[in-house]
Amino acid sequence: MPIKTFISLHSAPRSGSTWLQMLFESHPKVITKYQPLFSYEFKNRITPQSSPEEFNQFLENLQASTSDFINMRGPYHQDENNQFPTTPKQNPTTLLFKNTHNHQLAETFLKLKPNIKLIYLLRHPCGAINSFINNPRECDSSLINTDEWLTGACKNNDNPNNYFGYNKWLELTEMFYNLRDKYPTNVYIVIYEDILNNPTQLKALFDWCGLDYHPQVQQFFDESHQKDCSSHTAVYKSKSVQDKWKTSLGNDIKNYIMQDLEKHLYLNGNWGEF
Repeated sequence: MPIKTFISLHSAPRSGSTWLQMLFESHPKVITKYQPLFSYEFKNRITPQSSPEEFNQFLENLQASTSDFINMRGPYHQDENNQFPTTPKQNPTTLLFKNTHNHQLAETFLKLKPNIKLIYLLRHPCGAINSFINNPRECDSSLINTDEWLTGACKNNDNPNNYFGYNKWLELTEMFYNLRDKYPTNVYIVIYEDILNNPTQLKALFDWCGLDYHPQVQQFFDESHQKDCSSHTAVYKSKSVQDKWKTSLGNDIKNYIMQDLEKHLYLNGNWGEF
């Protein structure tokens, strides 16, 4: 059976998108790919000037790609402490690709392929920022006590494809709320903390994607919280990771973010008690 459903998964960096990608990967009908437009193989392959035919060719080539980076098989993703699950595919019907860069192309995707589905994974900004500034792959330790958490300037490096720091988190979140208003049948916003604590939310997401909630998905969901892996790309982590920011993020940063969130009414109540 050919691929009939295409899903683009988006999130700010350090928001749990690799974990969500692996939840989809654990379904035997779903093929997933990692950040293709950030890879050497597909870099700059899609632009606002691309045609529908070029986008369809990109999706076809992406499905067939054997790149270690795109398929998360290389040392960047896996080591002896961090191994991603593998699920044999049975006539897959769905292709999902994850993005933490290149979000400015999200509406381009929708215009080039009107039936594509976009998922925005929204994590509490304090959690995402805490993970960002404490990840040596993303933020040099010398920058922890600067405003890098706010601007992401060193990591973004004036590159419009990059979305690090709280300002970019806010820009990205506003963009996807606007896209959901404009394309209500194509865009789904799911909150990381919700699916982490309530599989019913995850089932609703799979249903929206036209997928059954396969037992292997629930199996991986359960297994992913039974151990803690120290790797920064790990998908095996205790659920307590969601609250780590409450004790490790500086009060000045927390206070700034919490006060700023109050200005954005569409975000109120999304995380209950902070």
